[in-house]
Amino acid sequence: MTSAGAYRLVRLAGLGDERWSLDPESEYVVGRSSSASQPDIDLSPDPLVSRTHARLWFDGGWKLEDRGSRHGTKVRGVDCTAGVPFEIRSGDEIQLGESRLVLLAPEVRRVVTGPLQLEVTLRPATGYAPVANRLSPIEGLRLRNTSSEEAVLEGLSFSIEGLATEEIAPRSLGAGACVDLVPPSFEAASRGLQTQSESMERTLRIEMNGVAHELRDPGLWCLAVNEWSCRPEWWPLLASFVLPNHPAVVEVASAASASAGAEPRDLLRGLFDRLAEEWRIEYRLEAPHYATDSQKIRLPDQLLWDGAARVGGGTCLDLALFFAAALESAGAQPLVAIVELEASRHALVGCWNTPGPRLEPVLTGAERLARLATWIDPNACTRDPGHRQDFETSARRALELLATRPLMFGLDVVGARQEGLLPMPLGGEPQLGADVVDAIAAAHAAAQATGAPIGTVPLLIGLLGRPGGLTRGLLGLGEEEAEGKARELVGGLRPARGDVQATRGYLSVLAAARARAQSVGLHVVTEANLLGALAAVESTALDGALRWLGADRERLRAGLMELPEARAGESSIFEAPRRL
Repeated sequence: MTSAGAYRLVRLAGLGDERWSLDPESEYVVGRSSSASQPDIDLSPDPLVSRTHARLWFDGGWKLEDRGSRHGTKVRGVDCTAGVPFEIRSGDEIQLGESRLVLLAPEVRRVVTGPLQLEVTLRPATGYAPVANRLSPIEGLRLRNTSSEEAVLEGLSFSIEGLATEEIAPRSLGAGACVDLVPPSFEAASRGLQTQSESMERTLRIEMNGVAHELRDPGLWCLAVNEWSCRPEWWPLLASFVLPNHPAVVEVASAASASAGAEPRDLLRGLFDRLAEEWRIEYRLEAPHYATDSQKIRLPDQLLWDGAARVGGGTCLDLALFFAAALESAGAQPLVAIVELEASRHALVGCWNTPGPRLEPVLTGAERLARLATWIDPNACTRDPGHRQDFETSARRALELLATRPLMFGLDVVGARQEGLLPMPLGGEPQLGADVVDAIAAAHAAAQATGAPIGTVPLLIGLLGRPGGLTRGLLGLGEEEAEGKARELVGGLRPARGDVQATRGYLSVLAAARARAQSVGLHVVTEANLLGALAAVESTALDGALRWLGADRERLRAGLMELPEARAGESSIFEAPRRL
């Protein structure tokens, strides 16, 4: 078996069907064995292959040299001159005697049905952003007829486990023919990828002429909807996470542009001052996930997660993408730069000083970026004492980083748009309904009155405080009784140590409530969505409050399941409590 991650040399036709794994550190003799010698790649019993027919080795790329063989060597149909190295690339066909070989890169998977061989080049990862931008999870498809007679592709279909199936039209291939096929787009998979909250490996199933093949180990990695891969091929796709039409972005951009001057620097300053002065934004580490070559991004509603209280939090990349989206929304031409620090990476955001046509999505010249654009360190607008700075200090800090730290890459958002990389179509994400806004405001008021953290119990108090609300009905409480219970729960809240902050459980409930609304096509988050999310997040404090009210989370879930929206599909998103 060929080991994962290795180049392979495969015999397509001739005498035998062998595969050889190639080590770049080794050199190989290709030939035919005899009693006196044994080549590294033995094409026996092909009589037209010489004993030491060719030499194969790696030197920045794979090289093949004919060793003066009697019947010669061809690469891509071209005769090789003896003693002259010939560069070969993945997919190149090599002819030695009667043996046809092909070199396959590690990312190329081989599927064979009869005389037909399909070479499938998978991208390292896919997700909602690339699929929404019509970038197929399959980078390349090459179909070969390895026989000396015509072959017919009667049927070819591709299925991503649990997401979508697509077919390619039948066709005929002449003897020894090789054609490149257009990979399936998998647009139908976008809805499933839009609701994927964690990365997972899915099986790619290929059925060719009635024979099924499954590509596993590795399969196809599908990233979470808000996850961006740090691999170079994903660098331009960072522009898809810049969402200029998101309601949270439009609100901030409109307010800033109304008071800012006409110059791009003025607009950037206006955005910075608005977020720094009117919002309480905390610097937060990356959202939990389990990969080292990707990062989860907080989308605008997850970054500014409480519009009523003007509270939010995120990483430098979360903030940089929000600034970029607001700049684009206001008509400027935004930039994002990723620089390398000692043990991490850091995101900066800026905009071109002079508007103009932009054709390059990915930029590598730090000096040009520093000279022609205005930059800030987005962390400077947070309330974190270690990051907080005024606009001018932040701008100087950004230029210092561009001058002294290696630039991973710069992203020109307008250039990416010219390449067809559009914002992920998430503008229709559910917004908080009026009943939910009221409940959240009441939760904040309860926490602030006692100095308690903003957590699951204050949220329950906020829901109890809604006259005629769903929560009161499911708990079987009358109006006066519910108000009394809510006041008693407020009295039982314990003050926090240090600054009053939102707990991880509270933030998780808000994110889960949006996901519940989105999964059933709702444009607003309802009280039912919020209560269902609350019932699905395990919290000892919440369990205690529910017991005191004579209920538990199972009772809440059972009541919610009787609602019309549950029967219409929300039942699929009720789940067991998840420990935080």
